[in-house]
Amino acid sequence: MTATPGGVIGGTAQLSFVAGRNSTTQVVVQLGSTGAIRLADNSPRSMHMVVDVIGWYRAGTATNTGATQGDTSARVFDTRTGAGTAKGAIPAGGTRVISVRGRAGIPLNGAQTAALSVTVAGPTGSGSLSVYRGDIGSPGSADINFPAGVSTTSTVIVPVAANGTIRVTNNSSRPVHVLADNNAHTLTGVPGQSSTLHSLTTKRIVDTRTGLGAPKRAVAPVASIGVQVAGKGGVPTAGVKAVVVNVIAVGPTRTGQVMAYQYGTSRPSAPTLSTTAGVITSNTVIVPVSAAGKITLTNNSTGSTHLVVEVSGWIQG
Repeated sequence: MTATPGGVIGGTAQLSFVAGRNSTTQVVVQLGSTGAIRLADNSPRSMHMVVDVIGWYRAGTATNTGATQGDTSARVFDTRTGAGTAKGAIPAGGTRVISVRGRAGIPLNGAQTAALSVTVAGPTGSGSLSVYRGDIGSPGSADINFPAGVSTTSTVIVPVAANGTIRVTNNSSRPVHVLADNNAHTLTGVPGQSSTLHSLTTKRIVDTRTGLGAPKRAVAPVASIGVQVAGKGGVPTAGVKAVVVNVIAVGPTRTGQVMAYQYGTSRPSAPTLSTTAGVITSNTVIVPVSAAGKITLTNNSTGSTHLVVEVSGWIQG
């Protein structure tokens, strides 16, 4: 499925899906001149689509450090064709350093982060993928979890190194092809104004399997847990409007949904991710934070699931 400015036909895929399974992702999409976007089903069968709005950016050219500039979605790299990187799958346990500067709307200089729709294409085994700055070692976190045989897409807001590179690590036991499309970038420098984005090296702050940041047990059906995010993983204790987090459902016993939202508010109807029994599923989302620095996670399912949260950025209040 593609999401483009209204009136623009074509574009790159923001969501990959398989028959009979609900799929969810979060993307930054530029508006057309009439304020519309265009959704296209690129499959041979019909389907229903649901769109939930979680925020917006001002029009014009971003000039302040930490401000976000929306870009027309375009391909940054594709290991299948050799576009933007070496041609060939990333081997099991392997890492690829990829230059993103000057590609798909990302400037040659001055990009602090890029909002990439990253796709693992046709994996032959299950596993995970880490996407991070090009000048550091792997943070050990998983930005995309994928099952065997299913192409999987997720949005990753990835910091860009000073030399314009990112790293992609294949944490699976089989080679994988990876492609990415850019949707937006933030300007480099130390953000100082309200609503600007501060990027972080991804850090795990919640894992119900181990008791990190939450009780050590699976989240029960239709149950919620409050999660402290302010003061965790590099997020400051005050002055935080929202956080950028990767929410992961591990070992769900039934198909359902997970919602991540501001603590102390009513549960939204929009899911953060759709889950399938027995399948690890993840999605990167921007979640508003309560005055006490907390968010809520709800397991909207008839079965239990473990939940993991990894933080990669925060938005200044």
